[in-house]
Amino acid sequence: MAGNVALVLGMFLAPVVGHFRPGALDHHNVQIALVLWAAAWTVRFTPRDAVFAAVAMGLSLTVGLEMLPAIAVLAAAAGGRWIANGDRVSRESIAFGLSFATAVTLLLLATVPPSRWFVAACDALSVAHLSAVVVGGLGFALLAETCRGWGLAARFTGAVSLGATVIAAVAIVAPGCLANPYADVHPRLQEFWLANVAETQTWLWMLSANTVEAIALYLPPAAATVLTLRVAMTARDETVPVWATAGALQAVLLAVAMWEVRGAAAANAVAAALIASALLKLLPPQNIATLVFGQRRASLALAFLLTPLVLAAAGHSVARAARLIGGTPSEAQVSARTQCHEISAYAPLTNLPTGRVLAFIDSGAFVLAQSRHSVLAAPYHRNNDGNLAAVETFLASSEDARANIVRNGIDYVVLCPGAPEFRIYERTGDGLAVQLARGNAPAYLRPIVFGESPLRVWRTKADGR
Repeated sequence: MAGNVALVLGMFLAPVVGHFRPGALDHHNVQIALVLWAAAWTVRFTPRDAVFAAVAMGLSLTVGLEMLPAIAVLAAAAGGRWIANGDRVSRESIAFGLSFATAVTLLLLATVPPSRWFVAACDALSVAHLSAVVVGGLGFALLAETCRGWGLAARFTGAVSLGATVIAAVAIVAPGCLANPYADVHPRLQEFWLANVAETQTWLWMLSANTVEAIALYLPPAAATVLTLRVAMTARDETVPVWATAGALQAVLLAVAMWEVRGAAAANAVAAALIASALLKLLPPQNIATLVFGQRRASLALAFLLTPLVLAAAGHSVARAARLIGGTPSEAQVSARTQCHEISAYAPLTNLPTGRVLAFIDSGAFVLAQSRHSVLAAPYHRNNDGNLAAVETFLASSEDARANIVRNGIDYVVLCPGAPEFRIYERTGDGLAVQLARGNAPAYLRPIVFGESPLRVWRTKADGR
């Protein structure tokens, strides 16, 4: 019965649906689906389910590391099941440990070039993560096989020791991976780019920047965490481990989302299932004739009130009314910002001879998607050198910027003055970006007219003068 409600709720989860829109080429949607399946298989935890869960976790890590905290929780849940039940789940534990280690090893060999098999990368599957999975997976299988007959305290001690060994393995192979994943991003890029990217901000930033969206993003997973843990604490049957695992998973995903907004999609995806299930458990049906979608009307209404779409719609209505009363709608500014992030705005670049583009960091992905041009900067944190060169060029005086443009082989300079990124340059000084927005283009840049496009484009002269 809860499944019916969860499916319907899923259609209203704006943070999730955005990743599953038609035509979306998005690694987040694959990871969310894999983690949901892994969670389902982990809570059932038959020998076959243990293998499926391990493979799903390995596939998620291969796609990207955004779900690493969730995978760690599910792996810990498998360990907790062994601690609590001992020999009764030894087959499942051995299957999980061996499958996890094997799957990640094979996937790394298949997707990482041989030249990088032993290169530790913290932001993509590498030997750093392989060391943790192999030590943890094989160690877990070894514990389950050789420690038969151990008591609860001994199993707990063994599992804690294994966890410490996993951390030590990562510390030896790649100590930097235990630090902030953005630690290698240049400080200037932190200031001019990452500090202003919404999806990398904390919940406090989101709450102050857009209270309506913050409530819509965080209230559903927060409610799901409370409801699920409430069920786990009040249950008196064999479902306690299931609810405890689900509650821990939801709590960790909520914590990730509070640390970084981009985690809100996964947190809301899990929340859809848990809100429906927990409400059914806490408010069991009394008269089957009065049920709607298998739920009491009260619990169904509460579930829908907790969906981000409903929360956002209500909040935006109140906010719009407040702006109209205050007389400050600022529609023009909102429109300009929106156009700079519309992929269609960059389509006219296709008509230009192929070259290398200097544009704002956030514009780089749109240029790549809509044209054959290459870009100096794009919103990828590994692109330290290119992104830094772009920032320094836009900050530089016209003459210093010319040297950077020639050095980096730039053919076109593309500016979208309505972009939020421009406001940072505007507050900082009167470098190239500000001068271009004011219409003061240097002699070495020839303007290209695009009609109604929000973009301003210049062609660099062949001699750079």
